[in-house]
Amino acid sequence: MAEQKNPMPPRRPGGPGHGPRSHGYQRPQDLRGTVKKLLHYVGRYKGLLVLVAVCLLLSSVGSVASSYFLKPAINDYILPGDFAGLLKLLVLMGLVFVLSALCSYVYSRIMVRVSQRTVAALRQDLFDKLQELPLRYFDTHQSGDLMSRFTNDIDTVSEMINNSFANVLSNSLTFLCTIGMLLYLNWALTLITFAFLGLMLLVVKVIGGRSRVSFQRQQAALGDLNGYIEEMIEGQKVIKVFHHEQQAIDQFSARNDTYQTAATMAQTYAGSMMPATANLSRINYAVTCCVGGLLAMGGVFDIGSLGAYLLYVKQVSQPVSQISQQVNTILAAIAGAERIFAVMEAQPEEDQGQTTIVRVEKNGDTLTEVPQRTGHWAWKKPDGSLTELRGDVRFDHVTFGYDPDKAVLHDISLFAEPGQKIAFVGSTGAGKTTITNLINRFYDIQQGTITYDGIDVREIRKNSLRKSLGVVLQDTHLFTGTIADNIRYGKLDATDEQVRAAAKLGFLYGAAIMAVGVLLFWLIPGRLLGIFNASDYMLEIGIPALRLISLSFLPAAFGIVTSSVCQALGHGVLSLIVSVLRQLVLILPVSWLLGHFVGLSAVWAAFPFAEVFSFLLSAVFMGYMFKTVVRPLEQPEP
Repeated sequence: MAEQKNPMPPRRPGGPGHGPRSHGYQRPQDLRGTVKKLLHYVGRYKGLLVLVAVCLLLSSVGSVASSYFLKPAINDYILPGDFAGLLKLLVLMGLVFVLSALCSYVYSRIMVRVSQRTVAALRQDLFDKLQELPLRYFDTHQSGDLMSRFTNDIDTVSEMINNSFANVLSNSLTFLCTIGMLLYLNWALTLITFAFLGLMLLVVKVIGGRSRVSFQRQQAALGDLNGYIEEMIEGQKVIKVFHHEQQAIDQFSARNDTYQTAATMAQTYAGSMMPATANLSRINYAVTCCVGGLLAMGGVFDIGSLGAYLLYVKQVSQPVSQISQQVNTILAAIAGAERIFAVMEAQPEEDQGQTTIVRVEKNGDTLTEVPQRTGHWAWKKPDGSLTELRGDVRFDHVTFGYDPDKAVLHDISLFAEPGQKIAFVGSTGAGKTTITNLINRFYDIQQGTITYDGIDVREIRKNSLRKSLGVVLQDTHLFTGTIADNIRYGKLDATDEQVRAAAKLGFLYGAAIMAVGVLLFWLIPGRLLGIFNASDYMLEIGIPALRLISLSFLPAAFGIVTSSVCQALGHGVLSLIVSVLRQLVLILPVSWLLGHFVGLSAVWAAFPFAEVFSFLLSAVFMGYMFKTVVRPLEQPEP
């Protein structure tokens, strides 16, 4: 079996590398399409959105109408001195304010609910999509960058729906109503306001366009930075082994500087939007005051109309400023949504297989599909025929590369018959893990065939194929939850009794393996040492050493388990006590005493002596923790 020992592409499963990554962030290509997709999620709550629209309309109309009350207040009540009428008008104004405030409260509460439901659905769909993607996708995308889709990008979308959406709509309605009142009061004077509003919109367009690009770069840089941090944390052992701490710091600094630059530019544009529009608003107000005052002096404007008009002029820029403020949030949210939908639209793992695995009852050479457990399985082909599951795996002239241009396996042919044990030995990147990945169809080969019981694995449904295989991964991963949850992971419907039985069986297997080791160390220690071409003198020393040290295997295993339990239950100091007593108080002094008074061959007896003592002390500590920590957890709460 000849393999090309080319370096594996980074981040392949089972490999030590770190793979080609997509650090670059593409500018959104379909802004309108992204908005449509977001509206599809928000549109699931049409009834609530209609209520929001009604509340927004009432709130905006109420806010604008309250300012118009200044005209009759001055002309009809203040100048004539009608204080009773003024009091009635003030009560009416108060009722309008209360109604407007109530509508604002209602629509803000509704938008919170709509926002959280929407992002929950978006987050759920994103997670569901990740489960459909092939491993090749995760080889080319940083885990930190994918995590940022769930955190930063989802948060920006939530902020937009929760606040920005309603804010923009409310301010748009307020702006239109205000413009209508300005035209109603004096259309000619409103031309001045239109001129300044045009300048404001131009400023918003210029600054907003640059802000959008800056926020896109900021989000991309943040995803890259988070991905690098996560990668470095996970690979701390590798970094320290190869003394690459400084290189890691330098690379982090470069990414941190990139993010700082992008964030600075984004916040600079975001911070300049408000002052620019605010200053234009102040200039507009000053010019309008001067011109309006001249018109009032000429008798064209009455005092009440002028007061109301100036109040609207002061208010007309506020919606524009508010909208310009929300533009940055909206752009950031759209940029984040683009990244989210890019994952959702990724090509899922293809599965064109039609052959499935089924339970069968075996009667001689006859196979019959049955629903209950029988201990026998078979492959069910599309035509209904059954082929017994035996475990015959064959590679026939297989060529494969993670990168199609760089073959990892070239023209490989091998077979593994049922019951046969095969070991793959080779250097890192030789293709050992790759072979198991191909059997599981984590990747599809470029040339050749892989058959399983005579069936091309591409014809077998992936879930059936993987169900028929047992894999012990080289990297141990524990999922959040209890030990029982992790044991149950291979069979989610397993009962508590089955979980306990599996745990006991695992313990018995471990104990049996250790017992076999002890037996081999006692029966054939010379042959074991002969593997290393041991001299006669080494055999003289090593044989009694192996036999004595092997006696410590079983109690040492109990000590390791106890140490883990102590740390898990928050009593790490107990495991520390056992370790210190074992090393400093027992092994070293006992070894010296045995060597001094008995002889060199007796030194090794210190190890089983120390392990037995540690076993007894660990048992005492386990009993203590059971009484003080575990048993109270089993007591029902009052």
